[in-house]
Amino acid sequence: MREKNIKDGTPRWRPEAFSTDHGRGVLFAAAAAAAAVPGRWIGTGIESDADKGEEEGEGPDADTGSCYPHAMTERMTPDSIRAAADGFRERYRPGLIRGLLVAGSGLSLEVPGWEADEPVPLTEVFDFEMHELVGHNQTLTLWRRGGETLLVMNGRFHLYQGYRPEEVVAPVRLAGLLGAKVLIATNATGSLDPEMAPGSLVVVSDHINLQGSNPLVGDWGRDFGPPFPDMSEAYDSELRALAMGAAREAGFDAREGVYCAMLGPSFETPAEIRMLMAMGGLVVGMSTVPEVIAARQMGMRVCVLSLAANPAAGLVDRELTHEEVMDEGKKAAEKLRSLIGDLVGKVFI
Repeated sequence: MREKNIKDGTPRWRPEAFSTDHGRGVLFAAAAAAAAVPGRWIGTGIESDADKGEEEGEGPDADTGSCYPHAMTERMTPDSIRAAADGFRERYRPGLIRGLLVAGSGLSLEVPGWEADEPVPLTEVFDFEMHELVGHNQTLTLWRRGGETLLVMNGRFHLYQGYRPEEVVAPVRLAGLLGAKVLIATNATGSLDPEMAPGSLVVVSDHINLQGSNPLVGDWGRDFGPPFPDMSEAYDSELRALAMGAAREAGFDAREGVYCAMLGPSFETPAEIRMLMAMGGLVVGMSTVPEVIAARQMGMRVCVLSLAANPAAGLVDRELTHEEVMDEGKKAAEKLRSLIGDLVGKVFI
């Protein structure tokens, strides 16, 4: 939720208005957050004594002029992500960054033929509050081969957790600023095809963005590439062909298809699933698209691999759970390791 900052009228994000309770989480407006400071109401200029004290430097966080955590009340800026990239380069000496890999829910990525450093906590890289989520480690691993490095995110950020769009794509911005030319992302999805068995793999050929946001809004659309990047071929055709071959060699039932991105974190309704099917979607998830948009703006080639972890709502006569998403990820671990090893070997020669 947003409210007007009492002092200067700028939008301010309230992180406590959001919460998560399972892998795709739960997103809701929290009226209690609006009442957390007596007298302050969302969208109004009503002040309380607490607000006045805050303005006079007497509030709980006088340094930032807010009752809320410093990192979540000051928005990330293009300059701050550039500073993060400079700090990362100086501290970890990554050498030539070839690409970024992102692990989806319940998935872990290894890069055969490359040597892994100790995982880096993301709290050492980004200056914003982290939210824990089952199936996603808040770490980044540098996989090295000679003077080359692949960055591997051992989890990702989601809009439904309360992250801002610029925070969701911060790892992509970081990698791009460090020189990465390729993004290979994985995710766990719901299948929109009743004939597609759980554990099947979809190499994404296009997407439908129904998340209601875009990471290029504002300064971000002006600072890292064209403000109106072409998305005609967001998913690189050459990389898709390599991924299809690697997937089949790894033993996956693989096909290409359209990924539908929903905000989440509640699973979709049967009516929503029928709509997505009519729109031409093959799988549905709650991530990835912001990363793809940011990567394409920065000129990175993109490949996305979607593990169809469960049938979508209305295609089976049972409730959907995050646990089955995690279970399918574990079952596919060895095949995924083989696929990634083969694909990385062909892409990063």
